Amino acid sequence: MKTVRSTPSLAFAVLAAIALLLVALSIAPRAQTQMAAPAPQAYQQLVDQLKKQQDTMVANQAKMDEQIANIKEEIRLVRIFSRRTGGGGGG
Repeated sequence: MKTVRSTPSLAFAVLAAIALLLVALSIAPRAQTQMAAPAPQAYQQLVDQLKKQQDTMVANQAKMDEQIANIKEEIRLVRIFSRRTGGGGGG
């Protein structure tokens, strides 16, 4: 069976989201003079939040990959035992 590694595509998606956020912030209409521009702290907080979300998504992806591997192994064992008992179940 072909193994699919989706972690790089997940990381790419997160980086693309960050890039889109930065582009949106750079082309947004400039604030009026009476409004203060957001502090660099606000941008840093956004970046920190995105990094935290990315770490969480990577951890969740690893858990899902492990669960899929366990399911594949269980299916493999069921097929082996079903053949031994004459249950057919060829795949």
